Amino acid sequence: MMKDTGILLLAMALFATPVAHGDVISLPATADNNDKTFALSLPYRGMTMEAVTAQYGSALKENAPVGEPPIIRWDYEKFSVYFESKYVIHSVIKK
Repeated sequence: MMKDTGILLLAMALFATPVAHGDVISLPATADNNDKTFALSLPYRGMTMEAVTAQYGSALKENAPVGEPPIIRWDYEKFSVYFESKYVIHSVIKK
């Protein structure tokens, strides 16, 4: 009887203990990681030109539209924003 109780307690301890699993992401140590540009907040897809201007201020340079539909690039000091018509389609950090 005592042996069964010990096995039962051992089984309860093994299966009742919560186990957490997760992914660990580590960046290689490079000069790029030291400049902290990965922490930069960027305009996100779907923002309007008005919202980008309100949040990030005026661009240093607003390039002329290219192609059809028109793709427009606004250049800021640390990043560029690409618009299709008046909506953000992509933001890129400058090196």
